[in-house]
Amino acid sequence: HEPLFTPGRTLRGLPLVGPAPLRGVSIDSRCYQRPRTKQPSTVVRQMKQIQSMWKCKAYTTAENYNLEILTEIFKQTVEFEVKHVMPVDASDVLHVGTATTAPEDSGEIFFFREGSIVFWNIADSQIKYVRRILKRYQTEAYELALVEWENEEITYKFDEFDTRLVKDTMVFYQEGEADELSLQKYAFSNALALSVKLAIWEYSLDQFIASIEKIPHRLRAGEKTAMTRHNVMKKT
Repeated sequence: HEPLFTPGRTLRGLPLVGPAPLRGVSIDSRCYQRPRTKQPSTVVRQMKQIQSMWKCKAYTTAENYNLEILTEIFKQTVEFEVKHVMPVDASDVLHVGTATTAPEDSGEIFFFREGSIVFWNIADSQIKYVRRILKRYQTEAYELALVEWENEEITYKFDEFDTRLVKDTMVFYQEGEADELSLQKYAFSNALALSVKLAIWEYSLDQFIASIEKIPHRLRAGEKTAMTRHNVMKKT
């Protein structure tokens, strides 16, 4: 029985790759093992996971949106179409989608009458386009810097299990119907819209408290305040 590898010999007609074995030393074929297939690195696995995720962004830009006019405007656009899958009692929300058939790739937007908007898988350029439209049909707009600061962004993906929230990621059932998926997105959108609105209200409350916190101290010290009756009524 000849050793599997010997100097100057080939294995089944193939030249040996790498340094030849030491002279006088044979290699037992039972000790030879094929190299293991390399596992993807952690970075590669993370990149694949990121590629299979989508973004959801929520803003609140004003106290109120005119949904009736916005509905007519989006009926005339090429990029978007008005959807009709919302419940009958959801009269304070406008649902708009992009023109695509794959549920996991489709973009959707939810406009809430109280001035909040939630984007699902919408490109940044389209978000800017929609927000420019909103400027003409909103009342009591907030400061732009505040809108950009008090927003919510969350990732979402699809798998074979039931819809759920896992840490900071929303996971949807990948085999669900398109209309059912839209209703699930609406439920999450409602929560996100309330979250960003609450953040704006908290900021406004902090500003109000800061503007009046010195008045009681001045009154106790017998000092006069520079506030007029009109300003007092405005504060209250």
